[in-house]
Amino acid sequence: MHSQRRARFVRKWFAEWEAEPPIYGRASMLLNHVIEFRPDDAWERILALVADARKESLEFVGAGPLEDILTLHGKTIIARVEALAATDPRFARCLAAVCGSSRFAPTIYARVRRVVEATSPPIHI
Repeated sequence: MHSQRRARFVRKWFAEWEAEPPIYGRASMLLNHVIEFRPDDAWERILALVADARKESLEFVGAGPLEDILTLHGKTIIARVEALAATDPRFARCLAAVCGSSRFAPTIYARVRRVVEATSPPIHI
């Protein structure tokens, strides 16, 4: 994705999700469509969100698009998730916000939980 388009997308997505209450707007709809039909492009957008998120906003990405892509494409993306979480503390924190127990295939859920337990400090709510 071109850097200006990437920055605009990230800015718009966070404007929607950091609002009170959150807004399901154009950027969210676009990302949901891309997750469903173009998972490799969605992965790049999710990584852009993780890279540019404020610390307190990483959970929005984890509980939203990261969980969605793991639900729909877990078998093809889980190795990337595991590798990145092992080397990137921001991504590991984002991954810790994923729930997925009722949405993921059991093997995907188990792998996500393993990597979260191995890489993330506990999140206290």
